[in-house]
Amino acid sequence: MSGVANPGAKPEPEAVSPAPQYRFGDPYVWPKGYLGNVYEAQRYLREQSPAAASRRRYSTDADKAYRLLQEDRTLAFDLETRGLHPHARTDAAVGAIICRIANQNFIFRSFPAWWADALADPTIRKIGANLKFDLMWCIHYLGIKYARNINDIMIESQILADYRTPSGARDAGFPGKWESNSLQAILKRELGVTVGKSICHEDEYTKPTRAQLKKGVKPQLIRKGVDWTGHWTIEMEDYMLEDIEYLVEAHESLMEKIRADGQERAVWIENNTVFAVAWMTYNGLRPDVPAWKKFIKQQKKGVLKLDKKCRKLFPTVQNFASPVQLKKGMEHTLGIPISNTKKATLKVLAHSFTQIRVLQDFRKLQTRVKNWGESFLDKSVCKVCHRFHPDWRQIGAETSRFSCSAPNLQQIPREQDYRKLFIPKPGHVIASLDYSAIEVL
Repeated sequence: MSGVANPGAKPEPEAVSPAPQYRFGDPYVWPKGYLGNVYEAQRYLREQSPAAASRRRYSTDADKAYRLLQEDRTLAFDLETRGLHPHARTDAAVGAIICRIANQNFIFRSFPAWWADALADPTIRKIGANLKFDLMWCIHYLGIKYARNINDIMIESQILADYRTPSGARDAGFPGKWESNSLQAILKRELGVTVGKSICHEDEYTKPTRAQLKKGVKPQLIRKGVDWTGHWTIEMEDYMLEDIEYLVEAHESLMEKIRADGQERAVWIENNTVFAVAWMTYNGLRPDVPAWKKFIKQQKKGVLKLDKKCRKLFPTVQNFASPVQLKKGMEHTLGIPISNTKKATLKVLAHSFTQIRVLQDFRKLQTRVKNWGESFLDKSVCKVCHRFHPDWRQIGAETSRFSCSAPNLQQIPREQDYRKLFIPKPGHVIASLDYSAIEVL
């Protein structure tokens, strides 16, 4: 069957020719497609080992995969991409679609023609780890509206755990009780399998590399991450196959424990939510950027007015961000001893002193300008589609509630002045829904 082309993905390059005979002192010319640094050299030399060819344990035959899938009805899969989100960079692309069907491995450069139908088919069991990520890319490339019978082993592991989050274990007084739900940790815990996960993913878009470049480290001395849309080394192929080789066994091991624990319904609910979370992550939310910037200017004017008021009310304070200065200034103005300048203390004092209420308003508005001002927009609004794309964590709290980050839109103030800054695309409306007493005990 023909595949669905991936925009931005490079075609499979021709096989790399053997390294030329090298004598000390000769200029060395790297094979096409390699960058001249020590890490690239190590990858290249590993590829030339006699055992390299025998380690290729996969097929690229999409028709064969489809025939097996019709019989086995189980698709374990993973994607390797350039970029963490389809809109994270202008050259974002899927570089590899890796799957395991009936104990056979397959790697494709593009999505097979049957892929979308397989995801939508409720009789085909789909198994993966952190499938929110993979399904997000499927939405982008294939425009899928459904993905049924999803089984995410990271979600399943999290439900089984004594503590679902590090903070939950820490708050309960048992920080050492939390166990990671990474693929590497799950395979070790459930199957006793150790996988390397040693591939470097760093590039000019990731924080560690940007930090090194900022320090003046020469680009050729920085370890470069792999490009999944380019040539696949043996090391990269092994990495891809490790990701899918044990997914079915890990899922079945987890489900056995889930059934023994009576958690089948909880797992069913969470697994059926994964596609919705992928959709939310991909689509994000659209801010009205011009209106937001106008609102920021109004708030800044408000901060200046309240700053002047506070300086009149607390004339001895030069820096309102200094707890020491503010404490002395409050004692001078109010004529009473103050224990500290914490929010809880100000809340008590505000009942008796109007000066404190003005200070509270000043602090509140100043914090909002800092948290949701121009720098927030510059950092958080996607440069490609001009939307927010927060990272939604499906089980992000110990109570199994959602959490989110980058940016944390759950912390946006609830006042209408803020909520109206989010707008739907033409022909749509925003539905605001909430649950009552949703806490899981």
